[in-house]
Amino acid sequence: MNQGDLPTLLEGSEAQLTAKATGISLRTVYRIEARHKAGTIQTPRKKPRTSKVLFSFTEEDKNTIKKFIQDKYRVNEPPFFEAIYEDCKKHITTVNPQRRMCGKNTFRKLLYMMGFHFGRINTLQVVLERPDIVAKRGVYLRKMKENDESPTPKPVIYTDESWIDPHARSGKAWLPKARQCDPDERLKYTYAKHHTNKGKRIIMIHAAGPNGLVHESEAVFPVGGSRKSGSSDLPLAEDYHDNVDSTFYFNWFDKLCENVRKEYGDSIIVIDNAPYHTKSDAPTSRSKKQDLLDYLKNVDSDGKLTKFDINQKKYLRAQLWAFVLKYKKDNYDHYIIDRLAKADIQLPPHQCDLNPIEMLWAQAKEYVRQNNIDQKIETVKAKVEEFFTVKFFPEDWNKLVEHTKKLREEYWKKDGLYDVFMDTYEDNINDDPSTIDGEAGDSTGNTEYGPLDAYMHAGTNVCFDVDGNIVSQATGDDEECD
Repeated sequence: MNQGDLPTLLEGSEAQLTAKATGISLRTVYRIEARHKAGTIQTPRKKPRTSKVLFSFTEEDKNTIKKFIQDKYRVNEPPFFEAIYEDCKKHITTVNPQRRMCGKNTFRKLLYMMGFHFGRINTLQVVLERPDIVAKRGVYLRKMKENDESPTPKPVIYTDESWIDPHARSGKAWLPKARQCDPDERLKYTYAKHHTNKGKRIIMIHAAGPNGLVHESEAVFPVGGSRKSGSSDLPLAEDYHDNVDSTFYFNWFDKLCENVRKEYGDSIIVIDNAPYHTKSDAPTSRSKKQDLLDYLKNVDSDGKLTKFDINQKKYLRAQLWAFVLKYKKDNYDHYIIDRLAKADIQLPPHQCDLNPIEMLWAQAKEYVRQNNIDQKIETVKAKVEEFFTVKFFPEDWNKLVEHTKKLREEYWKKDGLYDVFMDTYEDNINDDPSTIDGEAGDSTGNTEYGPLDAYMHAGTNVCFDVDGNIVSQATGDDEECD
């Protein structure tokens, strides 16, 4: 440094000179000075000391902890912290008696570092990965994908039914922190009148398409008590689906189909798996012989049934039932809903997340809870109708549909990855000399883990293009696909 530079370094106010000398910003200097004058300046806290024991856990130890957690789920036990800690402690002292186990607080930090957290268990996941559910989901996803990629895609109409308790209210609002201290004070921060008996319920049925809610497709009515004409006389049931009978539903659905044809023309209507959706007017195995014969004569008017002679009168009852089964297998027009809709698609079982109208129900119920002042069933019915009429717009519906499309793409890619793994797994089983009776195992014949377990821990990265086709594969040691 030249001697001529010294005057330049010493120029400025005390705060500026301090900032230059310490290398901190001028704003920080002013803030510290203000705190010093106010007497609120504090010594910075020391950086928390990290336990050396925390970093003594190797990758093998972490994999063992993961296995302990997975083993609890495998035997249908919830893996609570105490059980995981004791299993790990027992394992460490058994493998190396000289090694010291960390404390519980340190072990909890280790679980957080490994990416675990204490949360809600997804009990539906094991159902969604059942092969029959995956197969039905694949059929639904492929039909929807073919329609989306078609040069002239058909409008998709989503339908569903739901319910709401007329006594439902918002459970959260602004409250004082000390409201638990004084009983008299607590009464000032709760509803003045509140009914806890659920009593009747409101049934909601609706449909929505590209233009938003379908006009004149709304059905909102109370159940749980005697009702006159135009209303349901069904008693309150534990499952709200039991409060909608097939006669009422098909009358509503027939009217919906007319409205859809007027507004959209040829369309696809998506329904769920409620029992009354798949009602058939075909005779059953307990039907009388004459009923079986009359049904076959009616459906065979266009010659759909081969080897069936209408004029023959010597058919046994078992033969007639066999003809009915064959017709039901080859034709779907015995389902009432198929004759009404002409083109309908059923959602996969347990997949309400693929129906955007479920999110519509959530918004409608929240609106009712926020505006349910007197908890009267007439008020709740009016609020539901008000939400459908003036509070929900076509752009709101399109956002819900876009969210569902993204979810369909996620299922499409995930199920594709599962198929790739299962094919690879079967090939490895056939080539593995340690396989016993068609199951994979080690040299000792251990078959504790199955295909799904290996799939969850497989070190294979499979990459897809936008159409769900595989473009590359890489092992766990390779770089991830772009």
